Amino acid sequence: MFSVIDMPATNAPVAERVAFGAKTLDELAPEWFRKIEKDRLDIASGSECVIGQVFEGCCFGCKLDALNIIDYKANLGFDIPTGYDSYSVMKSWYNDLKVAWLVEIDQRLAAATAVEATV
Repeated sequence: MFSVIDMPATNAPVAERVAFGAKTLDELAPEWFRKIEKDRLDIASGSECVIGQVFEGCCFGCKLDALNIIDYKANLGFDIPTGYDSYSVMKSWYNDLKVAWLVEIDQRLAAATAVEATV
């Protein structure tokens, strides 16, 4: 699985953190990107976020805790860093995360479709 040493910091660019989180999911739940309903994706929701959709029926915090990555949720792009009280700042962070996750999902779907087309 991931190495804490290689993990991006919580202040690293959003795309970098999300890419690391996506690679982590590639190892933990191959084909995870096929489970995401992009129109439902809501990073601020425990059931509609990436983790909530991939691991259906399991709350976000419980699943991250079970995977031993709850302390790194912001580093992996699954949540925003702590310490923000402003709704507009938090909303902006969640939107940035969603956009980055959609890019990762679309890249994986396109690659999988290309491979399937050659079979």
